Amino acid sequence: MDAVLAAEPPEETVTTSEILGRMHDDQLQAQMIAKLTKGLIDKCTFDQGYISQPVFACLTCLPESSRVQAGFCYGCSMQCHLDHDVIELFEKRDFRCDCGSSKFQGRPQETCTLRPLAKLDEDLVRNKYNHNFYGKYCHCNRPYDEARDTMVQCVRCQDWFHETVACMGIQPPPDAGECQYLCRDCAQACRFLMPYLMGQGVRPCTGEGCTRPIADDGDKMVPNPAGVFLKKEFRSRLCRCEACHKEMSNEFLDFMLESEDAEQDQDEEPAEELSSEFDTSAMLDRALERMPRDAAIDGLMKFKQFSSHIIAGLKDLTKDDPNRLVTKQDIEAIVEGLHESHAKRRRLG
Repeated sequence: MDAVLAAEPPEETVTTSEILGRMHDDQLQAQMIAKLTKGLIDKCTFDQGYISQPVFACLTCLPESSRVQAGFCYGCSMQCHLDHDVIELFEKRDFRCDCGSSKFQGRPQETCTLRPLAKLDEDLVRNKYNHNFYGKYCHCNRPYDEARDTMVQCVRCQDWFHETVACMGIQPPPDAGECQYLCRDCAQACRFLMPYLMGQGVRPCTGEGCTRPIADDGDKMVPNPAGVFLKKEFRSRLCRCEACHKEMSNEFLDFMLESEDAEQDQDEEPAEELSSEFDTSAMLDRALERMPRDAAIDGLMKFKQFSSHIIAGLKDLTKDDPNRLVTKQDIEAIVEGLHESHAKRRRLG
């Protein structure tokens, strides 16, 4: 006997077989993907301003030889650049979608299909770019090799670095996965953090309300040319007085004054529903027609893996008790588990 899904209100139930059958429904699949990526598949994020969001770059429109850098949101990656050579840069802070700006004039995709009439150059001055937008990473300036490389992201510049002594200048600790990484360039550029990072030869500041340590030798304090793994409790040690807050802001460190719980809450905001006009089948058909055969097969395989995870999760819930009620929270937990697994791979390679 099939288990049932307890919805709201309680009398509206769906059998497990119906749930599995609906896995083939394009709209449901697209909504699940939107939740998984915590982005919108049919909306551009430009109107949201400068936000933390997954960012993508297009090497078809802007290869390294163009000497132009631009990034765009998840929706634009699926709608405007779906059949292009797109690289995922993962989370970037304070970034506004570039799609359709003057940077794309004369390129294969000149306009944003989600905002075709918008003038997008009105305010893009705060976006920050690096060699990641050309598919290059780390001090060694190499592409990412998924089969060989394990990489971690610098919490400040958000570049990605190979988890090796040669690239980091330091042996990653056993609990590296629980730490935040600060690359060697950022560690040396942030004079505010130096007393915290050095540990020795420092004394408490005597300023009223300030708890920041001060180096005994002042400006002579220079850290080793190596990256630093910051423990979870590091942020709680930072002074939050007005003067220190201003100095941290000047060094682009003010994000460290936000609680990690607040950042997590922001990440966990639910994805909106897709618009009723959105046609997933048309989008996928258009992409598959224009994609090279190998790329199309790879995309379909990844989509199948996602569906298989949901189906396996449903079966696992009911394997011991076929009559067990499956709640909406159970379904959300299955999708969230896949998201957490995906996020871990992003962080550690």
